[in-house]
Amino acid sequence: MEVVMRITEVKVRTPDLINRLVDVWENSVRTTICFYRTVKSRV
Repeated sequence: MEVVMRITEVKVRTPDLINRLVDVWENSVRTTICFYRTVKSRV
Protein backbone atom coordinates (compact mmCIF):
# COMPACT_ATOMS: atom_id res chain seq x y z
CA MET A 1 0.00 0.00 0.00
CA GLU A 2 1.39 3.38 -1.01
CA VAL A 3 1.00 6.34 1.32
CA VAL A 4 0.44 9.67 -0.37
CA MET A 5 1.08 12.90 1.48
CA ARG A 6 -0.24 16.25 0.37
CA ILE A 7 1.21 19.52 1.59
CA THR A 8 -1.14 22.47 1.41
CA GLU A 9 -0.72 26.06 2.45
CA VAL A 10 -3.39 27.20 4.87
CA LYS A 11 -4.64 30.70 4.24
CA VAL A 12 -7.17 30.87 7.08
CA ARG A 13 -6.29 29.54 10.53
CA THR A 14 -9.60 28.73 12.16
CA PRO A 15 -9.89 27.85 15.84
CA ASP A 16 -10.79 24.29 14.82
CA LEU A 17 -7.63 23.98 12.74
CA ILE A 18 -5.48 25.34 15.56
CA ASN A 19 -7.02 22.85 18.00
CA ARG A 20 -6.41 19.96 15.63
CA LEU A 21 -2.80 21.00 15.09
CA VAL A 22 -2.23 21.31 18.82
CA ASP A 23 -3.59 17.77 19.24
CA VAL A 24 -1.14 16.47 16.64
CA TRP A 25 1.73 18.33 18.31
CA GLU A 26 0.85 17.09 21.81
CA ASN A 27 0.55 13.49 20.62
CA SER A 28 3.90 13.64 18.85
CA VAL A 29 5.59 15.05 21.96
CA ARG A 30 4.09 12.34 24.16
CA THR A 31 5.15 9.63 21.74
CA THR A 32 8.68 11.01 21.51
CA ILE A 33 9.00 11.17 25.29
CA CYS A 34 7.76 7.58 25.66
CA PHE A 35 10.20 6.41 22.99
CA TYR A 36 13.08 8.31 24.62
CA ARG A 37 12.31 6.83 28.06
CA THR A 38 12.16 3.32 26.62
CA VAL A 39 15.49 3.69 24.83
CA LYS A 40 17.15 5.37 27.81
CA SER A 41 16.01 2.61 30.18
CA ARG A 42 17.76 0.02 28.00
CA VAL A 43 21.12 1.74 28.17
